[in-house]
Amino acid sequence: MSKPRPPIVNADALAGGRDDISALAARLRQYEALRNQGEITTSFIAFEAIAALMGGIAEGYSEDEIAKAWPREVWGTDTVSVPAALLRQIAQCWIKYRDPENESTLGEVFRVEGRGAGSHRAASIQRTRDKSRRLANLAIVKYLAEGASKEPLSVEAACAHVAEQEGVKSGTVEKAWKKYKPEIWPQLIEMGLISEG
Repeated sequence: MSKPRPPIVNADALAGGRDDISALAARLRQYEALRNQGEITTSFIAFEAIAALMGGIAEGYSEDEIAKAWPREVWGTDTVSVPAALLRQIAQCWIKYRDPENESTLGEVFRVEGRGAGSHRAASIQRTRDKSRRLANLAIVKYLAEGASKEPLSVEAACAHVAEQEGVKSGTVEKAWKKYKPEIWPQLIEMGLISEG
C-alpha cells in the first residue's frame, strides 16, 4: 500500500503568512460556528468584533478593508456610522474585562455598576438624575407659565405645586430646581423661549 502524497504547498504564500484582515475573518467565522453550536452568544461576538475592528482601525486599516473580514452572509451588509470614540471606549473596556488578571465583573469594568456591597448601579443613578431633572423641568414650566399671570408664583410656590402633583416632598423639588436651573435656564434663553430681564 502506498502512502498518500501530501498536497502541493505554495511556499511563497505560506512564507507570507496571513494578513491581519484574513486572520480576523477566520476568527469571526470561528465565533459564528461556536455561536451556531450554542457555545458562545451573539453579544460575546459583538464585543470581540468591536474590539478587533477598532484594533484594525488603530493599525491603519480602512473601514472597507475591515468590512471584508466580517461574515456578510450572517451579519448582512447594513452599517451605521458611530463616533469612533464611543466604539473605542467599548473596545477598551472589553479588552480590560477579558484580561486574565481582571477580577472585576463586566458591569464594573464598563462602570455601569458599582463595586462592592451597597453601591448603586450606573443605570439606577441615572434614573434618579432623570427623575430629579424632570421635577426641575416641571417646576420651571410652572414658574414660567404662572409668571405671565396677574399673580405670578414664587419659586417656592411653583416647587410646592409640583411636589403635590408628583407626590414628593417640596424640598425634593426645590433641591432639583437648585441643581438643574443653572443648566436649564441658559438653554431656554438660547432657544429663545425666555429672555433675561
